Amino acid sequence: MRRRLFKTLLGMLAVSTATWLVSAPLTAYYFGRLSPIAILCNIPVIPLAVCVVFLAVLSLRFAFLCPPLGLVCNYLNAGCTTLMMQCARLGSFVPCVETVFSLRLVYVWYAVLFVAFLAYRVQCVRTGVSSDSACRYQS
Repeated sequence: MRRRLFKTLLGMLAVSTATWLVSAPLTAYYFGRLSPIAILCNIPVIPLAVCVVFLAVLSLRFAFLCPPLGLVCNYLNAGCTTLMMQCARLGSFVPCVETVFSLRLVYVWYAVLFVAFLAYRVQCVRTGVSSDSACRYQS
């Protein structure tokens, strides 16, 4: 049970880190700022976003079958959305986590990500693993 919880949390951290790695340079480019605390703030946001989508689908389905249930789903969805926004907003209260970025650093950032991806692919080829999924889960 503990191992499964650890793997779930590790998976959410991986998703949060991956989305931040890709979106951070765009944020830096358009807004000139970068906030690494977003990695931690996004961990509770990931399951909440899944709940928001699931409740929206239920709401649409129940809107025709039983409108009061659709309304209940909408209220639950509003609560999940509010909670998700509060989790995301928490990072703005942590002092000294926002840095200023220049356009040159954005290019360097994407170059480093590309080199890391190439190194990953080379490692997969060296170990004889041909597919991404097999290389990813090889231990």
